[in-house]
Formats: sequence, C-alpha cells, structure tokens
Amino acid sequence: MNKNKKEIRYPKPSNSKENVNNLKPISLKNDNIKNRKKSKNKKEKGKESKPNKSKINLLIKKINRISIDKIEEKKDNDDAIDNSIKYNENPIEEYEEEIMKNLFHEETKNRPIYSLFPDLMKKNVNKFNLSYMKRFSFINLFISFQHELCLKQETFYLTLNIFDRYIQKLNSLEIISDDLNKIAVACLFIASKYEEIYAPYLKEFLQLFKLKYSKREIFLAEDEILSSLNFEILNVYPITFLKKFCLYDIKDLNHKEKSDMELCFNGAQFFLEICLIEPKFCELKPSLQAAISLYLARKFLLFKNGNGKIWNYELIFRTNYSENNIIKYIKIAVETIKNFFGNVYTKNFMALPLYMKYCSVDYLRVANKLRLIINGDKS
Repeated sequence: MNKNKKEIRYPKPSNSKENVNNLKPISLKNDNIKNRKKSKNKKEKGKESKPNKSKINLLIKKINRISIDKIEEKKDNDDAIDNSIKYNENPIEEYEEEIMKNLFHEETKNRPIYSLFPDLMKKNVNKFNLSYMKRFSFINLFISFQHELCLKQETFYLTLNIFDRYIQKLNSLEIISDDLNKIAVACLFIASKYEEIYAPYLKEFLQLFKLKYSKREIFLAEDEILSSLNFEILNVYPITFLKKFCLYDIKDLNHKEKSDMELCFNGAQFFLEICLIEPKFCELKPSLQAAISLYLARKFLLFKNGNGKIWNYELIFRTNYSENNIIKYIKIAVETIKNFFGNVYTKNFMALPLYMKYCSVDYLRVANKLRLIINGDKS
C-alpha cells in the first residue's frame, strides 16, 4: 500500500448480513477542519457590519441643510416661472448665438418649391398634381391628428414638408384620393418617428384615418418617400424661430408680461398655421414667417388701440428683421387671415380643426379672441 494515499476506514458492521458497500465513509481530521472553516466563513458573512452612527448623523444634517437652503431660495424668487408654459424656459446662453447662426444658415435647406403650387385666382396655370383646396384639407387633417394624439408642433410642420416635397417629386396627374391618403399616413408616420420620443403605433394612425391598409402597404409607401427624398428629411421649422423670438428672458418679466407673452406666442402659432394655406407665404424664409406672425399677434392682441411700439429694438436684435422688412411681406399674411375668417376657403371656418385646436384651454382660446377682434363681433 502507498503511504501517500488516504485510507478510508469503514466501521464494523453490527450485523454480518449488512452489505459493506452501503456503509458511509468516516471523515478524516483534515476534512473536519475544512468543514469547520467553511462554517465559520458562512457565519462571518451572515453577520452584517454594524454602521457607524456618527457618519449617518452627519449625512442627515447635510441633507437637511441642502433642503432648507433650496426652500429659502424658492421663497426669495418672487418672479418664479409658471409651470403652465410648455416650452424650454432655460436656454443655454453660452451657445445661443451659435445656435441662432446655424438656424439662419440652414433654414433654406430641404424645402419644396412653393412657386409650383397653383393660385386660387389663376386656375390651370400649371400642371401641378395637387389642387389648392385639396392641400388645405390635408393641412387640417394633419392638424387634427397632431392635436388628438398630443404630438409636437414640429411633427406637424415636418409632416407637411415631407408631403409637399414628395408630391412635387411625383409630378404626375394620375393620383387617386386613396393613394393620397396612404401617402399622408406614411408622411405622418415618418415625421412622428423623427420628432417624437415615443412615436404612436401605426394602428393608431390607421384607426384615425379610418382606412383599411395593411402594414406592408404603408411600409412600402414609407420606403418610396424616403428613397425619393434621398433620406434628407430634417429641416428648420418656423415654429423653432418663433420660440426663439417670442420666449426670451422670461425670468426677468412680471406676471402680466409673462401672460401677455404667452398669449402672443399662441396667437402667432395660430396665424402661422393659417398662413401655411397660402403657398406664396410658404415661399418666404421660415424666420421671416415667424417674424410676420409674431408681428401680427402683437398688433391684434397687445396693441389694438395703436398705443406703443409693436416692434421694439429687442425684437429687431433677436429676429434680424426690422419693421420695414416685415411690412413688405405682411400683405400676403393679412389677406389669408381675412379670407380664413371670411369663409373664403370653407363654408364655416369654426368647424375646422385648425380653429377648434386654438379654441381649447391649452392655447388660451386665442382663436375666439382673434375672431372677435378681426370680425368685430360683439357676441
């Protein structure tokens, strides 16, 4: 027998009949020592180290001091910003100039040629496939879905941009209304995936349109749109300029000034969406569109009586447009707004989604206020 090998000793059987193979081996001393060490380690791991009470008390005191300081700072700031305003109230001042330069530089990229659109007064001027009134109906359709699904304003502007550019790329007279609806669904689906954090499902769009399309048909239309536009989708919207022009230095304003600014911002949004009906207005730069709509909102809502300056030096600095530059192009916007409230485009403008959207509380019912001012209704 080799001495290095461990010997396993079996106890003597009490009865000779018991089978030796069924007996358990006796553990040696070394094995017992190892098992004891393992049991000790388990007990030590099970015991949690007691925390130091002095350190915990110091942390609690620090947390209390920080919370008290924050409460005192909030009390000192009497002109705190209202939470009702739903936009970015704290722009980064260090990079704001660079952001504005970049926006002005890229505002002409990825835009349709609106001069190809037909005019109401001059019929059959060109062979453009989409008529004036049909485009107006699709604008209202996009606005209704944007409002019902609680999508961003940027999603609406991007949808309209993709829709106009793709139809110009087709350049054919043989477009059925069903095909246009399919294109509209695909454009809205693409824009929501670009702009929204949580884009709605395709089923929701199809249910709102009340159309029976398969997912494959919409995906094929989406593929055709993106490939025809060379995947150059994003552009600068007028609403981005409007937010930069209108919402500046909100912290330094009084409560009345804040409410006036919010009212003007909603009124400018309303005018901007009305003027999108007119292709001549859409030919202008997005920054100029935003400046014109803001000018008209301030004129009708803040300076109705003609007292005070509508366009001050601060707005000239922010927009890079003087009052004379705005007045040159303001006639197009004023005519479209008067035609809208005069039921030129439809039988009843009050039934349109564009009007109903801005009659809601979210937009301070600015559409109803502007209707009373422009039409002179006392009711």
